[in-house]
Amino acid sequence: MMPYAQINGFAAHYTEAGKGETVVLLHAGGTSSAHWRKIAPQLQGRFRVVAPDLIGFGETGSWSGERELTHDD
Repeated sequence: MMPYAQINGFAAHYTEAGKGETVVLLHAGGTSSAHWRKIAPQLQGRFRVVAPDLIGFGETGSWSGERELTHDD
């Protein structure tokens, strides 16, 4: 079973491997956590590597209904 985190009632998929300090790998738009499939194994020997699928990408679903997404500095 693939891991999911419940965030505000929303199921977000992620991959996780390794131990140590946590490194979070964020994919660009149009991809998924699979974007890091060749890099993550190189890091997981020294770090805990977490790679989430952002909302609407990979195994993470999309919002239902209308939502506004903003990015602030």
